[in-house]
Amino acid sequence: MQANRGLSRRQWLKAMGAGVAGALLSSCAPRVVEKVVKETVMVEKEVAAPAPRGKKQVKLICHDWVRNELPIDQLTADYNQAQTDHEIIYERWVEGWDNKVLSAIRAGNNEYSGMFEMRAFEYALGWSKQGLIQPFDDYINGSTAPGADTLVDDMLPVIRGQCILQGKMYGFPIDFDATGMAYRKDYFEELGVAELPGTWKEIGEVAAEIREKHKDENVYGIGSSASWYIFGGPGAIFYNTCKQVFDDDGIVRYDSEEFVKALELCKSWSDRDIAQAPFGTGWSDAWLSGKWGIAWNQHPLAIWAQNNLGKQVVSNPQPLPLGEDGSGCAVWAISWCCLNKAPHPQEYVDYLVNLFYPGTDMGITMNKAVCATGKLPAYQKAWDEVVEADPDLEWMLKMGEIAAKAVPPPGLTTAAIQQDRQAAWSEKYFAGEVGAKEAMDRCIEEIKAEIAKMRA
Repeated sequence: MQANRGLSRRQWLKAMGAGVAGALLSSCAPRVVEKVVKETVMVEKEVAAPAPRGKKQVKLICHDWVRNELPIDQLTADYNQAQTDHEIIYERWVEGWDNKVLSAIRAGNNEYSGMFEMRAFEYALGWSKQGLIQPFDDYINGSTAPGADTLVDDMLPVIRGQCILQGKMYGFPIDFDATGMAYRKDYFEELGVAELPGTWKEIGEVAAEIREKHKDENVYGIGSSASWYIFGGPGAIFYNTCKQVFDDDGIVRYDSEEFVKALELCKSWSDRDIAQAPFGTGWSDAWLSGKWGIAWNQHPLAIWAQNNLGKQVVSNPQPLPLGEDGSGCAVWAISWCCLNKAPHPQEYVDYLVNLFYPGTDMGITMNKAVCATGKLPAYQKAWDEVVEADPDLEWMLKMGEIAAKAVPPPGLTTAAIQQDRQAAWSEKYFAGEVGAKEAMDRCIEEIKAEIAKMRA
């Protein structure tokens, strides 16, 4: 059986193909730094020309998608020109980077200061316990970069709650994603529906009408991923409709009445041929190719579909139903981490503050680029000076309203276990192999057993 799980951002970009990648690239300033590819036993290097003798090289590991989406190379070149004693050098993220860096740390010869990207709530505590990363606090406090003294207080509360764990700042956020929805505007106009309805029941009714009208074109009314923790599929409905997302041990309440109802709602749509069966089939290709009328998952799904199909066809990102009984929508911050035994941690942090916090013209430029990709800025100052000032970003205000209700995930070392077991049992349920309550009871049993083995 094919798994239909949530996609990472780089998987999304790969799924969209070169056309969408080009659209994203065009929204950012051109890359102007000439690079020299060098061999290394650590990662494939993509670096600037060698620094002058005596100038420190602050080496950072970074995913390619970040440098493709954002004008990091251009702004880093500008930043480097202003520095007299150091420069920032980017190297390409590769699979297994963490094991190699950890080995270097333990051997006392680590040459890297930072890495992007990290979901702090998911990875930070485990990586800290391993000795892979260290907190940012001392270097934020020691920074003279403009805005360093207000940066922590200026984080949106839900972002601060994810990046500061056990009293220490493990993540330096640059933006965040939230669960959102989008719809085909042309289909809504055909039905005389002006906007996304305000309840899941009404959304399902519109989806049924879309499927009925466009069945011959193989268009389904609604869909999402089959399982993706609390970020998509039934997990997002559960999060949106319950007050208590996690139990006292930080485990998602998969066996709760609210989660079971979310599963049953998703399956009812596929059973009635409103969504593809088993539920989650086709995600994400079906949405990006225009074969779903309504979709929910990480909110940039709307921007990416607009890049494929056009803004006249696809809505801007929309908030999930803003009910009184729910927790809004899931939110996850995308952050830098500070590697343990970093050779140049202060220079690294000064650079991050200058480039990613909107306390300077450079920081404002970066946050405008963040918004241009459809990502939500992590700092209130960016909302005040970038989002509020741009009428084209009005949709972000609605997303910000529901994100403000979000419950920050607790710091975890078990998120991967939870996602894996929830995915397996949700897919068994959607395939008709087991009932919803039995599936989630077994899911919780296996999660607790795996956690017990991990902690033994």
